[in-house]
Amino acid sequence: MIFLIYLLLPISSAILQDLTDIDLQLYAAAKKIELLQEEQSRIQMSQALATSDLAALQVEHDGNKLQLQKRLRTLARLPFGASLTLLSQSHDANDFMFLTRSLRFFANKDRKLHDSFTQSLGELERRQDAVTQEQIRLEMLVRQEQDARFQLASAEQKKQRLVDHASQDRNMSLKVVEEKNSAQNRLLQWLETQSDNQHNNRSFKALRGRHPRPVEAAVRHYFGDYEDKHFATRIAHEGWTFATKFADEVHSIAQGVVVYADWFHGFGQLVLVDHGDNYHSLYAHLAEVAVKTGQSLEKNEVLGRAGDTGSLDGVKLYFEIRHDSLAMDPRDWLTVPRF
Repeated sequence: MIFLIYLLLPISSAILQDLTDIDLQLYAAAKKIELLQEEQSRIQMSQALATSDLAALQVEHDGNKLQLQKRLRTLARLPFGASLTLLSQSHDANDFMFLTRSLRFFANKDRKLHDSFTQSLGELERRQDAVTQEQIRLEMLVRQEQDARFQLASAEQKKQRLVDHASQDRNMSLKVVEEKNSAQNRLLQWLETQSDNQHNNRSFKALRGRHPRPVEAAVRHYFGDYEDKHFATRIAHEGWTFATKFADEVHSIAQGVVVYADWFHGFGQLVLVDHGDNYHSLYAHLAEVAVKTGQSLEKNEVLGRAGDTGSLDGVKLYFEIRHDSLAMDPRDWLTVPRF
C-alpha cells in the first residue's frame, strides 16, 4: 500500500503484527458486546411477555383460590357425616340413587376446583421461577458485557500507545513503513498466483473513467508520493485513501468475483475483487466484511464497512486498482464525486 522512496535496512521488529493482534482483540471484543446486547434484548423482550402472562395467570389463580376458599368454608359448616345423614333420609331406591349422583357431582366439582387451584399454583410458580432464572442470566450477561467493554477499552488504549510510539519515534516510524512494504510485496505475490482464476469479463476496461467511487467520502491522499506528517516520512502511495467515517458502506466499483475477504497482515480486514482480464480492486482497513471468497458481486454492491483495522492513522478506506498486479491511478478509472 505504501512504499518508501529510499531503501531501508532490514529491521527485525513486527509492529504491524502487534497492530493486527490488537485489532483482532478489538474485533473480538466488539463482536462479543454485539452478541451480548442481542441476547440481553431477547431476554428483556421475553421478560416483558412473561410479566404480562404472569399477571393474567395471577388473576386466574386468585379466582381459583377465592372459589376454593368459599367452598371450603361451606364444607366446614357442614356437620361430620352430613353426606351419610342425607343418604339415610332417602325414601326409596330412586331417591337414594338421585342423592348419590348429586353427592358424586358435587364431589367431582370440588375435585376439579382443587385441581384447578393446584395447577394454576404450579404454573404460577414455574413461570415465576423461569422469570427469576432469566433475570439471573440477564445480570450475568450485563457483567459479561462490562468485562468485554473493559477488554475493548484496554485494547483501544494499547493501540493508541502503539500509534503514539510509532509517530513519535523516528526509528519506529521507519520500521512501520518497512513492514508495510513487506506486506505490500506479500499481497502482490499473492495476486500473481490469482492469474489462473480470472474470468473473461472485459467490461471493466471499457468503462474506464465511469466506475463509481467505492465510498461517499472525500479523498485524503491521492495516488502518488506524499509527505506523511503522522510518521514524518515521505512515502509513495499506490492508491487512494478516503477520509471515511466509521461504518460507512463500502461498495464494489464494478461487477466481479471476490477472491479474498479476510484479515491480511498490514491491511486489516481486506477485500479483493477480480473484475476480469487481470483487473483487481482492493478495499482495506474495513471494520466489517460483508462478502465471502468466491462470491459474485454486482456494481455498487456493499462489500463491507469502513474502519481502522490495520491502520495506525485512524478510520479510513484504502483503495487500489491493479492490472497485472501493477497499480493504476484511480483518477483515470472513477467518476467525479457526487458530493
